[in-house]
Amino acid sequence: MIRTLIVDDSKTNRDILIRALGRAFPTPSEPFEFTQAEDGTRALDLIEANEPFDLILTGWNMPFMSGLELFVALKNPPPTVFVSSQLTEPQYRQGKDAGAKAFITKPYTPDIVKSVLSTILGTRVQSI
Repeated sequence: MIRTLIVDDSKTNRDILIRALGRAFPTPSEPFEFTQAEDGTRALDLIEANEPFDLILTGWNMPFMSGLELFVALKNPPPTVFVSSQLTEPQYRQGKDAGAKAFITKPYTPDIVKSVLSTILGTRVQSI
């Protein structure tokens, strides 16, 4: 089970990402366990409550605390992927410089999600 935190201020975007993950990794048993947060502040609260996550998929632009601010606030973040439709080149560089593992640009397909996650999670998802 891959404990996955999905952070986005849009419930619709979180649901679309969960569906894309289900289509990218179709199995009889659920390979991902999802927790959702509507912004970086709520995500940080969940993480600080000692909920360990194996993966974070986060939007970039959110109220209260952006995805980048969340990532920078974490002491030892799990692999983190930024999912955004409006990522500029300077933002991409900021994320890379901070240590982000990958970026997914909206709109995306389940195949793109699978490719990105297979790269960063390796054997954890290759056996799915």
